[in-house]
Amino acid sequence: DPSNRPSILTDGGIRYPKDLAKAIASACDAVICGRIFAGLLDIVDEEDVVEKDGKIFAKYRGMASKDVVEDYELYDGSKKNLFVEGDNTLIPIIENKTIEDVVYDFVNGLRSSMSYLGFRNLKDMRGGLWTNKIQAVRNSPNSMYEGFAHGKT
Repeated sequence: DPSNRPSILTDGGIRYPKDLAKAIASACDAVICGRIFAGLLDIVDEEDVVEKDGKIFAKYRGMASKDVVEDYELYDGSKKNLFVEGDNTLIPIIENKTIEDVVYDFVNGLRSSMSYLGFRNLKDMRGGLWTNKIQAVRNSPNSMYEGFAHGKT
């Protein structure tokens, strides 16, 4: 009975709509994807905006980064509790996109993936890689290149 199975969560690696589709095909029930929203003007706090070399950036701190671990006092100074794995970096501010735009990009990408794979709902798609409803293939770098418009304009 599928209702008795544990929930599956993917944390990290969601950068493009295709990553969301792969997570669902792998049986994930939810994803954590903070980085895709980093740098959006409608969510960046003023104190997190930094100017560097004439460009505007937002500070980005992954939730398992050293700064967050220290800010939330999750580290007691001993090696046994050092679980830092997140990222601290600067993300370019994205002035022409909102949270709504990013969500629509991901929803529409997921719909497109479902259409290509022949699924009408997420329930049928979820876990399809393990039930042979979906066959994964490896793309070579050349096939990735060929998949985009190129040539003379």
